Amino acid sequence: MTRLRIPAALRGLALSGFALLSFALSGLALGAGALLLSAPAGAQAITCPGNGNGPAGTRQCRYRFDAATYYPTPEGGPWIHVDLLSMTQARLQALRDGTTNEPVFQDPGAPLLPPFGVVHAYICLSSSPSPANNCPNYGTLGASGTTSGGTSWSIPEQLQEKLALVRAAGLKVILRFIYNFGPTTSLYNAGDSTCGMPNVPPDRPISDILTDMQAVSAVVLENADVVFALEAGFIGYWGEWHNSSCSQNATPDAHNVFLDQFRSTFQSRLNLEVRYPYVLLDYAKYKGRARPDYKALGLGIHNDAFASSADDLGTFTAREGYSSGELRAAALAAGAALTTTGEFARHYPQRQDCRPFIPYAQRYSLTSQNLQTTPAVAQGWYDSKPPCYARVLRSIGPHLALDRASFTPAGMAPGLGLTVRVSLRNHGMSRFARNRPILLYARKATGGAPFQIGKLDGNLTRLPPNGAAALRATGRARFPGRGTYDLLLRLPDPHQRLAGRDEYALPVENVGVGNVLPGYALLGRITY
Repeated sequence: MTRLRIPAALRGLALSGFALLSFALSGLALGAGALLLSAPAGAQAITCPGNGNGPAGTRQCRYRFDAATYYPTPEGGPWIHVDLLSMTQARLQALRDGTTNEPVFQDPGAPLLPPFGVVHAYICLSSSPSPANNCPNYGTLGASGTTSGGTSWSIPEQLQEKLALVRAAGLKVILRFIYNFGPTTSLYNAGDSTCGMPNVPPDRPISDILTDMQAVSAVVLENADVVFALEAGFIGYWGEWHNSSCSQNATPDAHNVFLDQFRSTFQSRLNLEVRYPYVLLDYAKYKGRARPDYKALGLGIHNDAFASSADDLGTFTAREGYSSGELRAAALAAGAALTTTGEFARHYPQRQDCRPFIPYAQRYSLTSQNLQTTPAVAQGWYDSKPPCYARVLRSIGPHLALDRASFTPAGMAPGLGLTVRVSLRNHGMSRFARNRPILLYARKATGGAPFQIGKLDGNLTRLPPNGAAALRATGRARFPGRGTYDLLLRLPDPHQRLAGRDEYALPVENVGVGNVLPGYALLGRITY
């Protein structure tokens, strides 16, 4: 067998502390013109992407994490609010491409909005068109109905059209259904108030809320491929589960009934999030779990006052018989198991400046974060010495990168076989909430479309955040004949409707690896 040579290899980060992750590769059936071999063929050379020298004969490529580049990811990251029901595709596309030419904060030297993989949308359950931050806008509350003028309206129908635009733009969206936008911007009629509470921004009795949830469920599930997360919503100001116009909505019974339907309707299809950790603990107790299994409950956290005070504006204040420590532990565990969506409620430098924010966000496994609600925070990140703005953007959510790969010729007649071992790390602040297929592709060096040569067995949800890894596996790939090939990784969206879309493939964030061919990561070039 010809000896495997590696003429060049990247200087990579040491693998100390990070386990090897490699995968079993299933071969594809060969076409009629494939070369049939009775004995193993030798790989003549492997050229690694990038520059640097590796020891001859080690049969490895090493890769360098691209710590200088921001990669928008469909698995979380920074976001801004969009008024989805009045949004155009051109606007959504500009947000995805990073071509809005709008500053992150108002300052002559401010950076422009980056490309986004996800956005956030409040869906106002009101019969009147609702400008951003203005709900119910004198509208009749509910998911659909008829106005006093006889005009029929349907929020699900409007949402169906807009989620199609989200998909066309290559984005995902975090959704929250609401009945009002708090005490200062809601425009409502006194007659809309409910449960005997006049002159306050109204929501609805829990029985009506469950009916509305069911009414919007079909459109949400039909478009689950582009809904990154669904926040519990519906109850109280901004759908944040406080200050409801119906006092019964603040009781554990109402919360538990809501969450029973919320989970049974959406859990197997979507990432789900609730506002307060005490609600998680109440619900776990209601389900007979003295020690909550957050993965089984399937409820992450959306913290709308993330890092905004010493107790995140009441998020971790002792209540309902739970200590502050218990509430923090619940939020930590739910975020580590599932997702944490963050939003700032006010400027609080003690937690939001560069030095304290990154470890705080890592502690709570920050999956996604609003970039604009409190502009002074992003401005502080940008203006600090040294700045941390770029680092924060690159760190929110999960971020996948290669450490090394090894390639050994293997007999797999008919065809040309290769044993492959790959090491991956998650450099982001949070775990992957859902697994993705991990596929091996090849492309002839002379050009042409990539073709699949194997499927990798591996579970991304087991990769811990912040650079640790703990999975090992080994597998083999098969080539259809002699030649020179680019070896490629592809991690497509798990939803079949998006699997072929390069914008939804997970980026692999290495120098010279993830920016070679859209939707693919370059492992190296091999000649048989």
